[in-house]
Amino acid sequence: MKILIDIGHPAHVHLFKNFVFEMRKKGHKVLFTCIDREFILYLLNLYNFDYYNLGKHYKSILGKVLGLVKKELKMLLISLKFRPDLFLSHQSAAAAFTSFLLNKPHISFEDTFNMEQVILYLPFTDVVLTGDYPHPSLGKKEI
Repeated sequence: MKILIDIGHPAHVHLFKNFVFEMRKKGHKVLFTCIDREFILYLLNLYNFDYYNLGKHYKSILGKVLGLVKKELKMLLISLKFRPDLFLSHQSAAAAFTSFLLNKPHISFEDTFNMEQVILYLPFTDVVLTGDYPHPSLGKKEI
């Protein structure tokens, strides 16, 4: 199986690293996509993970919108080449939309409930994994 994992924050590398180690042991191929933010590239290199840098982190509203479009196009091109069977992310609209375009499943992890991001990815996500604590409902896709 080929798995594409999109990373938007250094903590996401830690979230997925043990899963990736196990998947590699079983012969699966894993590719990360990421933005150049804080220590993401450092951590991906530290763990010897294969990745594509999709660009820098934008802080302004206009930058975030343009960055999302740019990130989406790059992710689509990478995905057409890598041909993942599954997309994983921690609330990535780009991963969700790319998986939708390629008719592949997308599983998102959610713990912050930034609803402006949830609104962007939820329509294109198959399943959202959340914790067992009080939080806003994400409907029928939430586990």
